[in-house]
Amino acid sequence: MHLGSISPTLAAVVLNWNHTHDTIACVKRLQAWENPPLVWVADNGSSGDAAEQLQQELPEAHILLNKANLGFGGGNNAALVEVLAEWHKTQYPNYVLLLNNDAVLTESTAQQLLDVMQTQPRIALLGTVIADTALTHAGGTLLTYGGKDVVRWIDTRHHTPPNATEDEIANMFYVPATAAILRTQALAQVGLLDTDYFFNVEMADWCARARALGWRTCVHLGTRISHDVQRSGSARHGLHLYYNVRNRFLFLHKQPHAHKTAWRLMWVWRAFYAAMTALVTGQWPRTRVLLLALRDGLAGKTGMAPAWLQPK
Repeated sequence: MHLGSISPTLAAVVLNWNHTHDTIACVKRLQAWENPPLVWVADNGSSGDAAEQLQQELPEAHILLNKANLGFGGGNNAALVEVLAEWHKTQYPNYVLLLNNDAVLTESTAQQLLDVMQTQPRIALLGTVIADTALTHAGGTLLTYGGKDVVRWIDTRHHTPPNATEDEIANMFYVPATAAILRTQALAQVGLLDTDYFFNVEMADWCARARALGWRTCVHLGTRISHDVQRSGSARHGLHLYYNVRNRFLFLHKQPHAHKTAWRLMWVWRAFYAAMTALVTGQWPRTRVLLLALRDGLAGKTGMAPAWLQPK
């Protein structure tokens, strides 16, 4: 069932950090829709003339210029605060599209997600199957969806064969923000993203908080978006590894979980074993990142990773 046009029901939030051309292209794709959403672009203190480019190329978008890199949570929150303020005044927009600037979402797919959201009012966050165009699996594009328990699993993405045609709405432990529709009412109740994580695991944290209040976090298995994971650059690998390990400890500290102490010890073992494996195989940079992430995780360190891990 099709329930009508998107705008002004839908807002879109796109985060930019030193990939301004990708962000401009992403927003222009959204603005070319027959019923374009209201767009907020949050720039996370990008270098060079990013601010001028965004303002010149995207005059119809709301451009927010953060003075520094606030991380994934902080950057998106800057826009979500404005969306919430608008919703409190007018009750619009009802939904917020969280979209990576290296992901491609069609208007018809967005409408499929909105139709589900409008007919299933307890869904707080609804994502899609993600086709990572730069990666392959079993002879085809790698498809992933949703997320498993970040405490129990190292690889937290579900995998599905390339010929999957399910039209099912599946409950998920978390929903990646690569492309997902967020209900504004749920955002107002659950709150903003937790900025302590800085990058990675904040969506799992938000979903856990939403479920604790009776909301559902789901993926529509009959929808798909394309995601060019390589566009983010190879410099992310060390950062991903650091946040991936450290933030598991933060999540365990912040969220209720059965057998917390046992799982904390398990993550100590996993990180230390991975570090020693990297050491004996001559991967000293990886060893250094893993030991740092373990130390910071145990110490409860939050926020941005050390400066030497940041892309130059």
